[in-house]
Amino acid sequence: MGILDRGVNILARLKSEDIGNRPLCLIGHSLGGLMAKQILVQAAHTAPEYQQLAAHARGVVFLATPHDGASIARIARATKVVRPTELLGNLVNDDPGLRHLSTSYRTWATGHGVRHLAFFETRKHGWLRRLIVPPSSADPKLPEVTPIGIDANHTFICKPKRRDDLVYVCVNRFVAELIERSPTVSQPIQGVSPAVARPADDKARRLETHDRVFRASGWSATLRRLYPRYELLEFAGAEFPIWVKQAPSNQWDDLDVALGELLAGEDPRHSNYPAHFGPGGASIYWDRLAHVDRTASFNGATYALDHIRIDGDRVTIHAKHGTYFHSLATSEELDRELIDQLAADPDREVDLDSLPRRKWLHDIAGGQHVVLDGRHRAAALSVAATLLIAEPDGTYSALLARRSQRVATHQLLSHVAPAGIFAPINAERREEETEFSVRNCIMREYAEELFGYKDLEQGEGLLATNVMALPPIHELHKAEQAGTVALRYCGISVPLLTLRPEIYVLIFIKDANWLDQEIRRANETDHWFELNWEYEMIKDLDAVKLRLDSDLRPIDPSEVVRPSRMVPHAAAALYLSSTVARHLIRS
Repeated sequence: MGILDRGVNILARLKSEDIGNRPLCLIGHSLGGLMAKQILVQAAHTAPEYQQLAAHARGVVFLATPHDGASIARIARATKVVRPTELLGNLVNDDPGLRHLSTSYRTWATGHGVRHLAFFETRKHGWLRRLIVPPSSADPKLPEVTPIGIDANHTFICKPKRRDDLVYVCVNRFVAELIERSPTVSQPIQGVSPAVARPADDKARRLETHDRVFRASGWSATLRRLYPRYELLEFAGAEFPIWVKQAPSNQWDDLDVALGELLAGEDPRHSNYPAHFGPGGASIYWDRLAHVDRTASFNGATYALDHIRIDGDRVTIHAKHGTYFHSLATSEELDRELIDQLAADPDREVDLDSLPRRKWLHDIAGGQHVVLDGRHRAAALSVAATLLIAEPDGTYSALLARRSQRVATHQLLSHVAPAGIFAPINAERREEETEFSVRNCIMREYAEELFGYKDLEQGEGLLATNVMALPPIHELHKAEQAGTVALRYCGISVPLLTLRPEIYVLIFIKDANWLDQEIRRANETDHWFELNWEYEMIKDLDAVKLRLDSDLRPIDPSEVVRPSRMVPHAAAALYLSSTVARHLIRS
């Protein structure tokens, strides 16, 4: 029986069992996942009684499903070990029928808000000594879906032995969330507890707590005691929870001078949480994977800190491969842990024993050496540029905007732009020399965050492979060659809250007319000037300018340039870049 006839057969059986009159979640293993897609597509386009089943579909779980075919079909036909059937014939790699099914299902599911969860096997199958369904085939290529690797072979991936097995935990939570989202369900389903659903993160409450904590003194006293070798930054009359290292002038011309070796780390193409990352982060990592948003929160490849070496004035950051969710689980959580401890009494000094995640890192890294040591976590490196503009009246301004509520960290706090995670355009290109480049990274951020090149965020399309061909980058490069714009490396920082380093660049626009003309040129195209989703959407440049005097000091820092209102990295960026810019102006 072929897949079309099998689909009608299953639909009839489901109808006879009165299945399809309530919200529905389908879970399919191997070919069963293909059948799940097939029956939903057929149900949506056949008789009314079957259309009701499709309308009630809320979610689909794929367990090692060969969405574009699996090589075991050829093995079965060639060796005659497995009895060939017409249905098995659909498992040929790149089968046209499978391609059509994938396209039809993607169109239908996207339009009907169906949610998905996908898993792939990581263990070879017995005597065949190979994966039955490789990760590439197990990827349904649907929006907001990142396949999760499971430490099992093709047979046992659908047979969890314990309730704490990853497959069981993720599917249980997935179904619980579908129940919560389905208003027609008034009674809980036995064996599935809605309590496992991810709790809402009250961003307004966290912002209020952040403001209260950083207007008090407890955070400063705590960090000074924990890290006496690393001075807190003082800038514009305020103190910030970050340590900075200014680059010497003989390094300013090379934006990549701080980069050292790129060492082995986590393979971003596979989902796992390494044991050497320590306790506490695993649940956060897997929770993030279960709630992927392909725009605002996806588990992209990153370059993470391995260790920092300091030789006199020279700072070298040696990196390793990592992922964004590993960084959130092992570094960003250090920030949250400290703020949560200070929330009740922001003026008190917190002892290390009250910070278990941080204490574990201190114990294993040797105390405050953890500031320079990233071997037991995944501290994603980031890159930020201060866009400094020389105004006609002899003063200056810097681009400073509030981050949006959609970002994973530091919502509604001000940051310089462009800025972002130091990362390859995609996991497959992570070893390329051109990807491990601060200059290349900041050019992409410039195009993404200021001129709306959204396709770069997911590493797709021609623009992702030839960033210098983008009009805003091409014009910026021309202006740099003409001396109208100067790009300089400024130094690095390590925020003592997250222990996640950042590299700083100055983009010094010496003629404000050039930027005005560039914005007018862009506004006549499909990529006009507008801050992207990572910031509050603003199209007016003047609305996001921090005004600086003729000596590059904030004219009115009282409301914005404060640790309660600004990302620590932004203070470091402004401090380091203004030092470099003063030298350029005077020379």
